[in-house]
Amino acid sequence: MQTLRDRTMERPAGVCSVVVDGWGTKVYVACAGGLCAFGKRVGTAEFKILAALPFPDADNVRFDPTTLRVWVGFGGGRIGAIHTVTDVADPADLGAVLAAHPEAFALGPCGSRLYVNLAAKGAVVVVDASSGAVHASHALPSGCAQNYALAMDDGEDEKPRLLLGVRQPPCVLTLDCATGAELGRLPCAPDVDDLLLDAATKTLYAISGAGSVEAFSVGADAECLGAVATAVGARTGVWCPQRRRLYVAAPRTGACPVARVLVFQPTA
Repeated sequence: MQTLRDRTMERPAGVCSVVVDGWGTKVYVACAGGLCAFGKRVGTAEFKILAALPFPDADNVRFDPTTLRVWVGFGGGRIGAIHTVTDVADPADLGAVLAAHPEAFALGPCGSRLYVNLAAKGAVVVVDASSGAVHASHALPSGCAQNYALAMDDGEDEKPRLLLGVRQPPCVLTLDCATGAELGRLPCAPDVDDLLLDAATKTLYAISGAGSVEAFSVGADAECLGAVATAVGARTGVWCPQRRRLYVAAPRTGACPVARVLVFQPTA
């Protein structure tokens, strides 16, 4: 185990790992102070701090394998990007200005659009990844609010669907990507904060700060498959398809004074 510290790493939130051809592995962590980049070159044993990038109040990160960029949601309403080879922010990628702080977001199937949760506005906005222009805005269904979590399902019929974790009422919503129309909903645990999709099995994992991970099947016969306990305040996770493991970050609490990473393996 290796521990890395940087003064930028206050309140770490989203994280993604990228394998850079000919270089090694890089890890990007969204934090209150900015985006921290760590790297381990091929042939070396340890990660080193590479850069602290100026994305204040960074919340979520997503990797686009087509353009080799990492997208970052940050600030009062911005979406930016850096290139994983240079770790430099391209000014052309900082044009997305939104009406509120971006929570979770996802890349569309072709990487040309970003689907961004604006929880403060009760909407999902569609952003053009090239120009930064807002292409569309989909309001949540009536009575729903606080859409903090989001994942993208490519769909069995080549019609992508948005999967939203909503806190009021606590549920997982399925929306049509093109129109924003509601296609279905399932109740979930309160304080849902992260949705992670296992595309191979069409299983969605909903991480709740109330202290659980729930598994849902995705599609026409969607249902809750079960739940496991985590820890109160554990809201962030990473699904690793290569290892088929779900990693959940559990913070320090009065009952457990040590922060932990909980590791889960699906049984099916």
